[in-house]
Amino acid sequence: MLDGRRKSIQPMTKRLPDGNMQALQQFVNQTAWVPLPVRRRIAQRRANCQVAVSVHAATDTTSCPLEWELFLPEE
Repeated sequence: MLDGRRKSIQPMTKRLPDGNMQALQQFVNQTAWVPLPVRRRIAQRRANCQVAVSVHAATDTTSCPLEWELFLPEE
């Protein structure tokens, strides 16, 4: 996940040396991910301690946000 604002497949492939969009898509979609180490790293990098809480209406194919709130812990 190279530096850059957008983390979707197309912008990321433009930042890669070979720019192989299909290979990156397959890697992201078909690799078995263990989410805990990634979540820990993201939590360590989050310096502002802001947490966004949201409620979504969801079906099997789509999701729509109904309400958002920013939670700021006292500490």
